Amino acid sequence: MDNGHEERLAERFSGVGLGESSGSHENDVKNDSLFQVIKAVEAAEATIKQQVEENNLLKAELQRRYLELAKYVSRFIFHFPGQRTEIYISFRP
Repeated sequence: MDNGHEERLAERFSGVGLGESSGSHENDVKNDSLFQVIKAVEAAEATIKQQVEENNLLKAELQRRYLELAKYVSRFIFHFPGQRTEIYISFRP
């Protein structure tokens, strides 16, 4: 990830290493568990990246539709200037 957390995560795992293959069952279990954790973290990072991209696309679409709505509202107010119109549009990107 580009927000600095990856570096901190790498620092945390820097002291942890896959043990030499000494053939001990305990080492094999620890290595397998560590491998599973690493894969889970990688999958979580990929999911987060995908969600950020999707959120950015949805935000852009929302902003586009807001601008389109604002255009129609301004046309409505222009075409019916004497009528009482209370239209409030608020958008915070």
